[in-house]
Amino acid sequence: MSNGDGEMTKMAIGNGMDVEPGRVAEARQGAYTTTGVLFLLFAVIQLGWTVKGITDLKDHPGPKDYLLALGDPASGYARYFLGSPEDVALSLALLIVAFVAFAKRRAARGAAVALAFVTLFLEARGLVGLHNTMYRSIFLHSGTENMLRVATWGVGVLFSVIVLIVMLRASESSEMEAMGMSPGAAYGSSSGGYSDGPQTQW
Repeated sequence: MSNGDGEMTKMAIGNGMDVEPGRVAEARQGAYTTTGVLFLLFAVIQLGWTVKGITDLKDHPGPKDYLLALGDPASGYARYFLGSPEDVALSLALLIVAFVAFAKRRAARGAAVALAFVTLFLEARGLVGLHNTMYRSIFLHSGTENMLRVATWGVGVLFSVIVLIVMLRASESSEMEAMGMSPGAAYGSSSGGYSDGPQTQW
């Protein structure tokens, strides 16, 4: 590696580009914090519906039957629009990715983008049905609970879109460009790299 490449690498480290392997640079940590907060909040909302589903069970002693239904679809538990086993799985996934994002690990970015797309599809699906008059009357004109369910779908869509925007913009190349560096400058390489510094001649 030439002296020019070494200086560029030191400059990148000094500007917080790669302080610790596996950890995001300081300039991008805000996006990860935002993602963690939004995913955590939506997971809590979803789990709140799950708790309500458990307390609303009829002719059942309570959580024991619900836990049985999570692994046995033939147990007879009446699933709700929200609070179903699928929603529990989504909530757990949101919590896991949220905590990885809070830890500022680079692995959180890909996981967050993928999970945001899944959440966006699931929550938007509930809203799409509002074009139907009968469906709309059920959720918008039949009590506060159903209206809160629509609001939950709307919050899910909003949070997912925000996460997609902030995480897709939090790429390493975009950060380097913001600092006036080429994508390969921080990782100067004498062979096949993108460094703007002088290259070693062989």
